[in-house]
Amino acid sequence: MLVEAFKNLENLEDVVIRDFNSVRRTRDGPGKHWTSYGSTTALRETGSRPGQNSGMAWGPDTSTAYGSTIFTSVLFALGQAGAKPKGIEHMSHSRNHLRDCAFNIPSYMEASVTPVLENLEKLHIDIDLLGGSDFSSDDAAGHSSTADMMLRKFLLKLKNIKHLRINETHSSVTGPGMLLGWLGRENTPLSMPPVNPSSAPGSPLAPPEPSPEYDRLEELNFGMMNVEPQHLLAVARKFAPTLKRLELHKVTLRRRLPDGHSGTLPKMSFWNKFLEKLKDIPNLDLHHIKISFPQQQWASRPTRSFVTFEGQKESVKQYTGTDWKYFVGHEMMPKISVQWPSEDTSADEDDDDGIWDLYALDL
Repeated sequence: MLVEAFKNLENLEDVVIRDFNSVRRTRDGPGKHWTSYGSTTALRETGSRPGQNSGMAWGPDTSTAYGSTIFTSVLFALGQAGAKPKGIEHMSHSRNHLRDCAFNIPSYMEASVTPVLENLEKLHIDIDLLGGSDFSSDDAAGHSSTADMMLRKFLLKLKNIKHLRINETHSSVTGPGMLLGWLGRENTPLSMPPVNPSSAPGSPLAPPEPSPEYDRLEELNFGMMNVEPQHLLAVARKFAPTLKRLELHKVTLRRRLPDGHSGTLPKMSFWNKFLEKLKDIPNLDLHHIKISFPQQQWASRPTRSFVTFEGQKESVKQYTGTDWKYFVGHEMMPKISVQWPSEDTSADEDDDDGIWDLYALDL
């Protein structure tokens, strides 16, 4: 049925998959629901909307990976129909985030689905990279090398992408850092062929995975993830020549304490240091930047610190215009305020001196 529907939608531009309705749409009148196709009919026939009860298939039970199954089915149907939408969006408010299996493209789907992905200009995905140990993402012990293997292969098939949004769930400590570290890595020619061509991905004998080039990328959005600032900076640096819009939503910046450190945590604003480094990236000419509900955390400690902007009712700061560096330097960075945990209230307030200042800038 999906194949037939897609075949008949000659002007299809965007395919949106979501597990929620919204009352914020005003086009149809006050209080009207923004609903998925078929939701209104289901309400009329059964008295309840799909996905509103936890006992239904499209619900919060992540063990079914139902959202991933739907995503794969839609991709397959698009390929079989020969459809080439400009955008695909997957949005979840009910813990139906995409697992790595959602991005698996078996051989029988390859020929039909690859053209769909190569034509995409917009991809928005809510993913779940599955837990993780409390290590820096630079530490291989904290993350399985195959936890996002299918997702990486999927992202490599995007040839015309202009707008990429990736939201996680804050459930993975190391996964987003590993993914962004790969995404921001510069490709270099292999100096020699692999010793064993049959080596599994992630093994010591396997060749380095290529990283996407995305020479048309204009907008990046990252949300709901724990990540080291150097990985975000690497991504911005790599795509700086074309990048025009950057949004970071509910991102927790993580840093490791120096080996052997004990006692009171240093009061240091990760976001100030990150933004300072962002401003220094050559050829990064942003027309829009938005930071919303940021947090920060020392990787070895369980408590996150919320970050606010002085004078704002909500922890949101954004700018659209021609001089983003001035705005960040004069209207964003000076107004950053870190809400330190109560146990750190007696810590030294002089947090931007000496070793800690140098350490913070070492990104």
